[in-house]
Formats: sequence, structure tokens, C-alpha cells
Amino acid sequence: MRKKILVVDDDQRILNLYMRLFEAVGLSMFDIVTMPDPYLATEYVLREKVDVVILDLRMPKVNGQKFYEALKEYNPELKVIVSSVYPIDKQRKMVPDATGFVIISCRIRNHL
Repeated sequence: MRKKILVVDDDQRILNLYMRLFEAVGLSMFDIVTMPDPYLATEYVLREKVDVVILDLRMPKVNGQKFYEALKEYNPELKVIVSSVYPIDKQRKMVPDATGFVIISCRIRNHL
């Protein structure tokens, strides 16, 4: 069974960027699912086995930190990588036990 990565970000350009990145580095052994809506992502996680979630902390509909906490409450073993424009020290304060951190810089956003 293939491992599944779920990317949750309200910015479709960022979701597209992740898809291009995964294709470029050859992550074809994973099923990659992208969702711009955290509510739909929640339903998906409850329905499907997800191995890794890449989560934006800044979303208009849902506080990313609260969403992270809900994911971990549902499945404490779930690996969650935080993706944000926040500096890494701020991300670590918000979700100290995240599996990893990614910073989306303004420079990257300007090229999307």
C-alpha cells in the first residue's frame, strides 16, 4: 500500500508548488493529495489513512494551530509538517512537537 501525503493550504498556488516539487524530486511512490479547505481535509483524514500532513498555519477559515491540535488529538502518531511564512522560532512556539517545519518565504510567493 502506498503512503499518503496530504497538503493543506488555502493558497492554490502553494498547493501547485508542492505538487511540482514532489514530481521534480521523484516522490511518485507516494499518493499526494492537496486540499485548500481545512474542513474538507478534516473529513478526509477521518475517512482515509494519511501518513503525513503538510499544514499551513495561516488559513482564513481555521486557525492552523487549532487544526494541528485536532489532527494530533485524533491521531497522536500522525506526522505533521508545518508550512508557514512565520519564522521557524515562531512556528516552534506554536506547535513545538511538529514533525518538521517549512518556511514559505515572500520571495517564493512572488514567483508563483
